Amino acid sequence: MRDDFSYKTKEALARRVGVHCSNPNCAKLTSGPQIDPQKALNIGVAAHITAASEGGARFDHNLTKAERKSIANGIWLCQSCAKLVDNDAVRYTVDLLRKWKLLAEESARLRVEGAGARGRKGKKYYVFALEEETRIEEIACPTCGELVRLALGVLTGSSGSPLCPKCGYFHAHRDADGNILTRPWSGGFEPTYITCPKCSNRLRVRGDKKKLSKPCLDCESVLNIDFGRVTSILPMNPVPAKGFSKEGWKQLLTCPNCGVRGITLGASSKNILFAQCPKCRYYLTFPKPPYAAEAQKSEGQD
Repeated sequence: MRDDFSYKTKEALARRVGVHCSNPNCAKLTSGPQIDPQKALNIGVAAHITAASEGGARFDHNLTKAERKSIANGIWLCQSCAKLVDNDAVRYTVDLLRKWKLLAEESARLRVEGAGARGRKGKKYYVFALEEETRIEEIACPTCGELVRLALGVLTGSSGSPLCPKCGYFHAHRDADGNILTRPWSGGFEPTYITCPKCSNRLRVRGDKKKLSKPCLDCESVLNIDFGRVTSILPMNPVPAKGFSKEGWKQLLTCPNCGVRGITLGASSKNILFAQCPKCRYYLTFPKPPYAAEAQKSEGQD
């Protein structure tokens, strides 16, 4: 006998993700209007993470009947994705579905707070919610066609810079259909460096951009650069921010103005972490945690 969810549980699962599919590569809206003005259509499913009955996908004998039909064992998916995850239980594991659920709920919360739409632009707001799964891909260099291996995230918008032994670095990112798009990156083996006129700090900048802004963390300035030449210097005016978890020190600080997590830019020579809020554009600071040096050392050894 199946341990099905109650109507109340199904409603809660749908509302907690804004009635969007929880698969981050789908994120389809699952509810809308019918022609009848009194009714709404629904293509969403309250799917079981571990199967509702024995013989189903990812069935767990250790769960009680109550646990099997609790909201903790459910995930809201569109009908296509619900069929997909049950057809390949080896690929779509319990752990992966729980990560999807966490990611979808965090995305919905940030949308309510005004952090922006789901999708590629929204990804930077909720990427901290889980450690993104990566997949080794063989990608053809857009210049010479030579295959290069790269560990690329599975989420839409995941990107990287593979190194072709002949042509240098190029850009690769995953689109909404899971395809990998590439483009040449002019910079290759010869990165462009500039010197901060204020503190003489040497900064690396992208060689494929004519105009850009680059923060100098040592003197807390923002340099506006045009064709490799600094045209103006503005004060950064950083504000203190709350620290994040030990695992997330490299990526995020919490903006005191809007609560959105900012992407870390790096640390100054005084071991102060700097980040920028992607929503209100504030620059944020926080003393570099003592365990950061240990993490950097271990990463270098790996």
